[in-house]
Amino acid sequence: MTATDERAKVDHPLAALTADDVTVAVEVAKATGRLIDKPLFAYVGIQEPDKETVRNHTPGDPFDRQLRLVIVNGPDASVIEAVVSVTERAVRSWEVLEGTRPALLIEEAIRAIRALRESPDWQAALARRGIVDVEQVQIDPWPAGSFGVEHEEGRRISRCLPYYREDPTDNGYARPVEGLIGFVDMGRSEVLEIVDYGVVPLPPGRAATSPRTTSRCAPISSRSTSSSPKARASPSRGTSCAGRSGPSG
Repeated sequence: MTATDERAKVDHPLAALTADDVTVAVEVAKATGRLIDKPLFAYVGIQEPDKETVRNHTPGDPFDRQLRLVIVNGPDASVIEAVVSVTERAVRSWEVLEGTRPALLIEEAIRAIRALRESPDWQAALARRGIVDVEQVQIDPWPAGSFGVEHEEGRRISRCLPYYREDPTDNGYARPVEGLIGFVDMGRSEVLEIVDYGVVPLPPGRAATSPRTTSRCAPISSRSTSSSPKARASPSRGTSCAGRSGPSG
């Protein structure tokens, strides 16, 4: 099926975005020659037409299908906002916004995590907390703006928060590594600063959720009674797991 055949199915200006729409829009943007070898597309969505176009449209009427793109074209704090016609395969508008940062991109978040795990300063901070395996630390990059710190100027920064997972199936948020933050330039995969406010003991309990770990829980039981003379004692069952207990289904 050709791209033209696929677009023929879009019979309304507000019809949902299709995979073909995205493919064509990205091809048109790259064909301008204004982008680096591997740009990142932070957003691709429908450029909403004016209300009169929508109100006057009837099935079968031709219309110009346009998409809005937000493009990250390098490591600096800037983005490109473009509007592309997938009907005509043409650029309708193209604007470079300096000092503007996109939403957090998964690819850049992964870069930040890798950069921190390879950082000797990060490894040393974890070692002071008794953590020697960096893979046991879940890292959550959070996007942040610039607050006047010199090394943040013109960069796309994430502040990374760590959580300890003794087992890959653990819920990391049960055991935050307090007092430790990593500042990473996501565009350049560069660790800018490790802020360590001092060692805080990790929460002692684990939030293990896998069958492999919960199967080690020991069953416990008790009997409860009611104040009513007609009520019979009824068993109550639960589990105890390394000092934690809870009801069982």
